[in-house]
Amino acid sequence: MEHSSSDELRASKLPSRTLNSNQLLTKTVTAPRTLSRKILRRPDTKRVRFVRNRVSAINSRASQLEFKLFDGFSVTAQRTSTETTREGIIKWSGFVDGFEGHPVDLVRSGSNVFGKVVHGDHVYVIQNVSSSLIAVQEVDRVAPAPCGNDGTLSVPKAVEHGPVITTPSLTRAATIDVMVAYTKDAKLGAGLGFAFIGNIMIKLQIELAVLEMNNALRRSDVRHRVRLVHTMEVDGSDIEKEGSRDQLYWIRDRMNDNSDRINAAREAYKADIVSLWVEESDD
Repeated sequence: MEHSSSDELRASKLPSRTLNSNQLLTKTVTAPRTLSRKILRRPDTKRVRFVRNRVSAINSRASQLEFKLFDGFSVTAQRTSTETTREGIIKWSGFVDGFEGHPVDLVRSGSNVFGKVVHGDHVYVIQNVSSSLIAVQEVDRVAPAPCGNDGTLSVPKAVEHGPVITTPSLTRAATIDVMVAYTKDAKLGAGLGFAFIGNIMIKLQIELAVLEMNNALRRSDVRHRVRLVHTMEVDGSDIEKEGSRDQLYWIRDRMNDNSDRINAAREAYKADIVSLWVEESDD
């Protein structure tokens, strides 16, 4: 399917040429059909293609990145900010060239990447499915997800519990420390059913959610920021099929139990808010 001019998108055919160092997504490569079917079974996925892993293009020196998406349609993203954490995670943010309201956010750890390109009514999710393959997915754009994501990400649902944050002055910037607990099912979902990918993918999805939240605050001229202080896997298989209200009660009870490791972690990392990520929820 070709994008039409009514989409208000700028399309261009990539000519045959030597591969540019800032070109993240290249020509389609063959992947196992079982993998394609698994991704397309997700209710929000419209289509998918696979490219060779070139995440080395995502680095703090890259001022722009080129994305070849579908049907010869490509966009170039201009960098607005980059950050490298103490753990070596690179966070790259920008916007589609000529469309400042169309964000591009990517998080990379080693050879692993998770990110999103929003352009008009189209949302593209980018994640590696192995050390050599990246899946490019066009997904439905839905209501904002937790942690301020606009568009959609194939990420677990989240429920939060924590105190009301107040500041002495509206003009003083506050940093809200967030801890994220995630279930085994959420981890497997993040890795498309593969535990070895899920271990890193769930953490990159969490990092991206926080990055998008802070970018949204920055674009809205809000001085407050969110800081991720800790992530941890929890045994929540018994609440995966429950409604969001019961899931909220579950995390609240665990946080208030002085003998529970979630409570201990929250105290140790001094988190203001604890967010529970599950694979399924009714909200």
